Amino acid sequence: MKTAKAQRLLRKSFTEEEAKGFRDRHLNDTRYIARYLREYLQTYMKFDETKAIKDRVQVRSGSLTSLLRHRWGFPEKDRKEDRHHALDALIVACATQSMVHDLAVYFSDRERQQEIRVKKPFPVPWDSFREDAIRHVYGKDGKGGKGGIFVTRMPVRKVTGAAHQDTIRSIRAVCEDRNGQERIVRKNKTAHENIKRECITQKVKLQDFKKATKGKPATVEMIVEKDTRNKKLYEVLKVRLAQYDDDAKKAFAEPIYMPTNDPAKQGPRIFSVNVVTKEKSGIEINKGLASNGDRVRVDVFKKEGKYHLVPIYVHHFAGKTLPNRAIVSKKDESEWTEMQDKDFLFSLHKNEFVKIVTKKKTIEGYYNGAHRGTAAITLRAHDSDPNFGKDGIRGGIGVKTALTFEKYTVDYFGNKFKVNKEKRCGVADSDNP
Repeated sequence: MKTAKAQRLLRKSFTEEEAKGFRDRHLNDTRYIARYLREYLQTYMKFDETKAIKDRVQVRSGSLTSLLRHRWGFPEKDRKEDRHHALDALIVACATQSMVHDLAVYFSDRERQQEIRVKKPFPVPWDSFREDAIRHVYGKDGKGGKGGIFVTRMPVRKVTGAAHQDTIRSIRAVCEDRNGQERIVRKNKTAHENIKRECITQKVKLQDFKKATKGKPATVEMIVEKDTRNKKLYEVLKVRLAQYDDDAKKAFAEPIYMPTNDPAKQGPRIFSVNVVTKEKSGIEINKGLASNGDRVRVDVFKKEGKYHLVPIYVHHFAGKTLPNRAIVSKKDESEWTEMQDKDFLFSLHKNEFVKIVTKKKTIEGYYNGAHRGTAAITLRAHDSDPNFGKDGIRGGIGVKTALTFEKYTVDYFGNKFKVNKEKRCGVADSDNP
């Protein structure tokens, strides 16, 4: 790795000057891409040769569209939602080549402080253009109501990404020693009959310790054998955390050392400790357990009048069969409900449109993810409207007891078509197509 790149990656501060340089580099990249695209279209697109048009592929600068937006009476761009792109497209479509010339003359005269030669710059395309544009883009009330455009999104159906996460957790055995106390040891260091159960452990950096939350204990309480072998270690960390109101980053900003039997001797510095984790799902690698990687899709089943979700990950496509266990809220994967292919309805990839009807309300939006702990899904409003949820995303939507759960395809013009039933797509190496 080059020294300059390493320094950028290890940089701890990001000044305004550095931020400006970052923006400028990206703007230059955008300008280059725009020029290249224009040349490509001009070279390879077939135009009507009977019309004598000199400049067949025309571009409009950002400064021109920004000026026209202001001159034509449109409000400031609201980047919290996505429909402003459609309004920009309308403005670009109505901006003529003569306006580009007038813009150059206008700014040249103003900069030289001389008489403006453009007498009536940037005329409105037609008298009711502003009202018509807002009504067609945002609806009758101009706030995204009925009649506005429907934003389409491209579904993400690629089977790419990490098969598993980088951290490999250890699979340990919980045994009982001669004194009747539980010990956590490696599975290959004990006789099979002494194993009471299995547990999963992993190293956690001290500064990554979390406070206790509803239904989840604090990280310090999950230290391996905190009541026996690691009792002194647990007490030292507990005291330090209490001094800083359980704020791990502040508590462990200063070094902390392993307690010893001889107070005169300093033990080794502690950077991380082994904790027991409740997460039991994942992929077994090198006698350890790695968390699932990227999720490709969720398969939806309907069994006994209820909807069920089966998560499909990248690593499943390396095998010969797809999983059939559907998420059960707050249950281990081994306790999930088994599904059959005859109950399959459809697969959900990111940015596919769904409609959910419950006894209380109707919710629709683009699928954005599912929670494997609660079996609830997350939806995005078609236009990322912040009133729908934070950043246009709403989570915690239960589907199991929904009255109807439907999937739709959306064409380029925002027209929706219901998907009645799909055939479940398997993996490449299986007999199931």
